[in-house]
Amino acid sequence: MKTILGVAGAAVLAIALVACGGASKNATACKLYEDGYNQLADSVRLNLGADIVKSDRNMLPSRIKDALDKAEGDVAVAIRESKELAPGLASGDSDAGTAFFMTTDTVAEKCKADGAPIELHPTH
Repeated sequence: MKTILGVAGAAVLAIALVACGGASKNATACKLYEDGYNQLADSVRLNLGADIVKSDRNMLPSRIKDALDKAEGDVAVAIRESKELAPGLASGDSDAGTAFFMTTDTVAEKCKADGAPIELHPTH
């Protein structure tokens, strides 16, 4: 029953988006970014173990690259900056980590301004 309602809900959303002139051109990019970031944030927050956090942290740059490949305009600029700083998370450098997390806020702001709001999970 849940699946049927989920499919019906998705269909209604798709019809509403078409009726309103379509979704943001960056909707896919923003969703990919959100999913990649949240996977890491959740593994850190839930304390899933060092190996899982390390794996998620190492996958993050490629997940962000996938988002960047779909992005355009201001969203692409923000995601590119985030992608460039993501490898700093693996270094253990707290300044690099802080810089990366600041870019996530910028990506969220740009996605929202483009009509594709995202919800980034807290890491603590």
